[in-house]
Amino acid sequence: MAQGLLEELVLAYGVGVVVVLLLLRLKVPTVVGFLLAGVLLGPHGLRLVRDVEAVSALADIGVVILLFTIGVEMSIGRILRMGATLLAACALQLGLTTAGVALPVWATGTAPGPAVVLGLLVAASSTTLVLRVLADRGETEAPQGRLALGVAILQDLAVVPVMMLLPVLAGAGGGAADTAATVGKALAVVAGTVVLARTVVPRVLELVVDTRSRELFALTVIFLCLGTAWAASAAGLSLALGAFLGGLVVSESPYSQQVLGEMAPIRDGLSGLFFIGVGMLLDLGAVVAAPGPVVGAVAAILLAKTLLAAVASLVAGYRLRTAVLAGAALAQVGEFSFVLAREASRLSLLSSREEQLFLASAVLTMVASPFLYRLAPGVADALDRRLGQRWRGRGDEEGGVTAHAGHVVVVGFGLTGRNVARALGHHGLDFVAVEMNPETVRRERAAGVAILYGDAGHPDVLRHAGLDGARLVVLAISDLPGTKRVLATVKSLRPDVRTIVRARYAREVGEYVALGADEVVPDEVETSVEIFARVLRAYDLTSEAIERSVRAVREEGFEAVRSTAARHGVSPSRVQRVGAVDLETHVLGPGAVADGKTIGELEVRKRHGVTVVAVRREGELLPEPGAATRLAAADVVVLMGTPDRLSAAAELFKARGPAATSAGAEVTDA
Repeated sequence: MAQGLLEELVLAYGVGVVVVLLLLRLKVPTVVGFLLAGVLLGPHGLRLVRDVEAVSALADIGVVILLFTIGVEMSIGRILRMGATLLAACALQLGLTTAGVALPVWATGTAPGPAVVLGLLVAASSTTLVLRVLADRGETEAPQGRLALGVAILQDLAVVPVMMLLPVLAGAGGGAADTAATVGKALAVVAGTVVLARTVVPRVLELVVDTRSRELFALTVIFLCLGTAWAASAAGLSLALGAFLGGLVVSESPYSQQVLGEMAPIRDGLSGLFFIGVGMLLDLGAVVAAPGPVVGAVAAILLAKTLLAAVASLVAGYRLRTAVLAGAALAQVGEFSFVLAREASRLSLLSSREEQLFLASAVLTMVASPFLYRLAPGVADALDRRLGQRWRGRGDEEGGVTAHAGHVVVVGFGLTGRNVARALGHHGLDFVAVEMNPETVRRERAAGVAILYGDAGHPDVLRHAGLDGARLVVLAISDLPGTKRVLATVKSLRPDVRTIVRARYAREVGEYVALGADEVVPDEVETSVEIFARVLRAYDLTSEAIERSVRAVREEGFEAVRSTAARHGVSPSRVQRVGAVDLETHVLGPGAVADGKTIGELEVRKRHGVTVVAVRREGELLPEPGAATRLAAADVVVLMGTPDRLSAAAELFKARGPAATSAGAEVTDA
């Protein structure tokens, strides 16, 4: 049995990989690739998979995990932050589309329950495909992008109540008692979920996280997912609903993003198997034999969804152009419609013919959607010119998916990470920190710091930290394998984002550069530079003498950097050299610009942005010198300022004229 199932899975995944890889080169959505792989494998194709039921049973676990992760992402707080205008647009779109499909189908003689189910199946759109279409055109942050993405996300959430509604539609003739019983059970499970979310689960997760065991954390998450699904099923509800409630339990936890990171690989692998299983049900031969109904259904779905979604957005208060573009982005049928269709088929809400027609039409809408959106701007602009004055809208800037923009993602919140964050905060720059130490996360969150618990090596954690809109990523962790894994993930998601990486040793620089790091700061070199500079400063050496010595230390310390960078074909200038000072000491040389002038006459603060904090003359210290203090050759002047300002101000104190050489020798000896 196990050997047979393993063979079926190897075939399913193997064919899936090949088909998806080929279709991705043609820019066809991944979901379509999985569905077509299922067609090839199934009883209507090459019949490579014989035990379809066994594969489908395993794929059902993928649906459970898929709904669980939706619950984790869809916290109540996030829904409320989306705004009333966006919620209204989504509710209207779902209602209008469901009615727009159900009423004509009902008029042809179909029973009310199946007619409503078909309307619900068509109403949902693909969040993945919407995001891809918008991202390809750089419109995710445009008004139509925020609107379309927000509606698609809320549609995903609507899958849960629709799942609860399906048994009611299937038993429409059973009377109000059955409906009341189903609703009562659902409310009881929800109430139990809320109690667990507020009492037991946060404490359990906290205890697990404190062990620092990733294996135990992953095991606990899987238990929560499958456990709540089983409990809901035992209460007579669907597995999917239970899984969603389990995710909702975790959603308000500080560890929710790490939960997503742990579950994402399992979710992606098993959800792919689910869509392969759906594809096995599709009979392409029947579609090819009678293409008319399928072509007509595809055209009707694309046109109706675009029009009805645009109307819903207009009624909710969005501009005409925004509404039309968002409607075109939402025109396809979504992934979760396949989940609902499978459940509806089990409840006998869909006939075999209706299921085949829906599957074929849904796949083709997903293929056609990107091409439809390319035509949308021209149509939207034409309509806006003619009718735009009547539909100015008030909602374009509301709702939307909240996202960071132009901030810094700081990975690791030890001493280095905290110092970086403190400097950013001092200058009013936004940042989001990611940290794996639960105690640090709890402490910093209590202090109001924007910090997430999670492993930044997981894409979902980085996305939640706002990587898509980040200007810079700072990797402030000292673990070489961990830093390499996070850097590789960052560059795979955002190849263009600038990265600054902390390294412990100079010999590690080449490895980071090879992975795409823009700047690398080795602790080994910079610590020695800073200590050396402070030692020389304690002996009152001039800034010029200190700079020469520091340069020599850097030249020797960065020799490894040059060689490793050269091997990888990268300029050593990509390595950040830090070692600046905030105080500098200068011995005033004869004939210098400052020789014989008062501090007020030099205007060092106004012209150079530095401050004279002390002057020592003939062994006596003159603290807090004023504007009237006149400087003379051999004075030791202490300046405070930023590194670039101090460098420019140094020219004021350099000896000039014939005495410069001998004076310079005396200064150095001093």
